[in-house]
Amino acid sequence: MEGAHYPTGSLYYFKRAVYPRIEAEKWFLMQLIVKGTYCLVRINGENVLEYDELENVQEGHLELQAHQPGRWIELKHIRIKQI
Repeated sequence: MEGAHYPTGSLYYFKRAVYPRIEAEKWFLMQLIVKGTYCLVRINGENVLEYDELENVQEGHLELQAHQPGRWIELKHIRIKQI
């Protein structure tokens, strides 16, 4: 959403993503690639965030969230693979 403090693809409290081109009520592809301390986020093939100072990288949980009251998020085809 335009004007969001942390737009889609951001790493909260670490780095804001550039505003991705996402059409309202359309599905989009989001890719999160992490290798060591490096992180790349892509939306529909466009890089929206690169960050190379991740800390405490270990196996665990991945949080996908929406924040605005009255809004929702729908997810499909979530795939996680170790590379």
